[in-house]
Amino acid sequence: MKRLSLVFTVIALVCPGVFADQVTLKNGDRLTGDILKSDEKALVIKSEFAGEVTVQWPAVDTISSTQTLQVGLKDGQTIVGTVTPNDGKVQLQTREAGSILTTKDAIVAIRSDKEQTAYDAELDRLRHPPQTFGADSWMQA
Repeated sequence: MKRLSLVFTVIALVCPGVFADQVTLKNGDRLTGDILKSDEKALVIKSEFAGEVTVQWPAVDTISSTQTLQVGLKDGQTIVGTVTPNDGKVQLQTREAGSILTTKDAIVAIRSDKEQTAYDAELDRLRHPPQTFGADSWMQA
């Protein structure tokens, strides 16, 4: 049992690209790294050697992710799960709802957990702006 565990550990260390996200473009190019975010215009992936790379969304053919992503759909749903291509469509594998099949055109946003946290914080900041007082407002109280 220890030997099997050691083998998996070595594979994980030697082959980090196996566990990374992958974006395949319509021209056949492939980018590997961590998908950070996407909207209907562009997708941002962070590559180990190229840093953050922005790709125009229409140029994306397929995406595959081993990390949990927040996927926003046109109908207002947000699906949380991993993403894999499936016969020209996008398969979202969730913990609660199981497998959900959708199309690339139905996706309006993708965010990693870190990007979703930053997005939620910005929404909260905009919904609840800090109270500012003028120089003499303390005298009016």
